[in-house]
Amino acid sequence: MKYLPRGSPEESPMRYLPRDNAVPQALPSALDESEADLRKLRNQKLRDVDGVTDEMKSQVMDLLRLFGVPFVVCPMEAEAQCATLEQLGLVQGIITDDSDIFAFGGKKVYKNMFKDSKFVEAYFAADLERELGLDQERMVSLAWKSYSTWVNSFDITDDLKKPKKVSADELAALSPLERFKLTHQSIRRNWNVSAIFPNPHVIKAYQYPDTDKSTARFSWSVPDLANLRVFCGQEFGWPIDTVDSKLLPVVRAVSRGFQAQTRIDGYFTSYNDNIKYAKIRSKRLKAVVNDIKGLKKPRKHEHD
Repeated sequence: MKYLPRGSPEESPMRYLPRDNAVPQALPSALDESEADLRKLRNQKLRDVDGVTDEMKSQVMDLLRLFGVPFVVCPMEAEAQCATLEQLGLVQGIITDDSDIFAFGGKKVYKNMFKDSKFVEAYFAADLERELGLDQERMVSLAWKSYSTWVNSFDITDDLKKPKKVSADELAALSPLERFKLTHQSIRRNWNVSAIFPNPHVIKAYQYPDTDKSTARFSWSVPDLANLRVFCGQEFGWPIDTVDSKLLPVVRAVSRGFQAQTRIDGYFTSYNDNIKYAKIRSKRLKAVVNDIKGLKKPRKHEHD
């Protein structure tokens, strides 16, 4: 796990500075045109690559350091690490679209956070257990069937109809293969089930995943504008004007946040702000709201 403290990054981005110690602003103009074209071509090829390369990971981490954003390098599954951070009290919730977060022990999950076309949705593990009888152990049981390639062609809703709490030891001792054969033999005759299903190592991987359990707190620092200019010039081929037009507003806003303490009323809005938090989806509800606000249109047969 790597945390970025409020001071200097633990891995300095100074390797992006010019070797001759020239000012960062002079770097883009010093690049040869052919070299700049090659960089652009390389970046275009990287965008077309399927999957994430080590170079992409390195660039993302460098950018996070330069922007002063703390991050974690998890040893295994990302959702497992997020659940651990929540359990340690280092975060107040988890933003993800992957439902296996609950199998790893996540409690408060937020979906569609970065999708402008959709509403943000919140899911709480306590609600799932109260409404559906699905605790973490039950989630692990469902994860076997919905994510694994060991078992195919069965209806997962059969398990939701009769929720039953069992411990990890009991789950490991059960034989889902026999239960599946009895309840689904009329649906499919040929089953492809591993001889070791359910594998106790799978249960352990969900309930005790390999994560970094450091309790160090996150902290942010002011963006390093000088090195950001160099990074964007070298990696993206941006001229200094483009870099400044994109970075300076962000740096100014962040700097104001560090210099001034916010007031509690800064987190509230009023009717004068004319802000709409969500569009009313229901036509009936929208008609009621419009009627209350005096926006209901008169009917055709009505006269003044």
